[in-house]
Amino acid sequence: MLLSIRESCREMWNWTVQYAGGFPGLLLLSIAAGGYLLAACKSFRRKLLAPVIALILIVVNPMLYSLLYGNNNLPFVSSYGLRYWRFFWLLPQGILIGATAVHLMRRFSHPLIRCLGLVLASTIIVLAGQNIFLDKGQFKPAVSPYKINRTTELVCEKVLADNPEPLCMFDNVISTQARQYSGSIRQLWGRNGTWNVISDPEAWEAYVRLYARPREWEPIFAFAEQRGVTHISYVIRQKDDQEQMLAIAGQHGYEELDRIDKRIILHRVA
Repeated sequence: MLLSIRESCREMWNWTVQYAGGFPGLLLLSIAAGGYLLAACKSFRRKLLAPVIALILIVVNPMLYSLLYGNNNLPFVSSYGLRYWRFFWLLPQGILIGATAVHLMRRFSHPLIRCLGLVLASTIIVLAGQNIFLDKGQFKPAVSPYKINRTTELVCEKVLADNPEPLCMFDNVISTQARQYSGSIRQLWGRNGTWNVISDPEAWEAYVRLYARPREWEPIFAFAEQRGVTHISYVIRQKDDQEQMLAIAGQHGYEELDRIDKRIILHRVA
């Protein structure tokens, strides 16, 4: 279903508000800086006017948003989304504000005035921005050099010690971070079970079964055996029948390798 122009404008505005955050000072300052440079700087206007117009037509375009960015009738959009908010990354806020400050300070010849202008510009940028270190919801101190969950590290260490080039089935908690730990860890699926380079409906079905309540162990381990999976890891639930799971796993050549916190690691031995 295509969105109307009004709905597209509303969604685009919502994305803008989310990107700018609770205090959109830096975004407004960068837009003002861009407008100033276009109006006051001939070389900037000559070199970048056309790209700016093209960018506006591509990004701030409700018709294009309706036909492409927010069109869930398109398979890629319905499966993954086009992440419209990432267009905002194309706005070089720091460069625009810095270039504007430099352009203004060039009007003054006295070094002291230029230094004061630099201090003033820096202060405005600091006050207009947001301190991510004060946002507990966004900033979390790193707990390891890899900046990933410690449990993920332990699972990856155990798996790689058992097999230097494993092919793994991990639930999403481990799957999304294991690829950051080592490129030697191969997986049957990407993030959320769908971010595969090549579409793999069977892998997606196995991923869903690994999250199902209750889990269907037979098709899970049968699929793992068929694909040559060497290691499987997932969070154990209280209602899981561990004896039944290990019995079915054994029938397909998998045994328990280790347990870390509430997570089990299985490896193929036959």
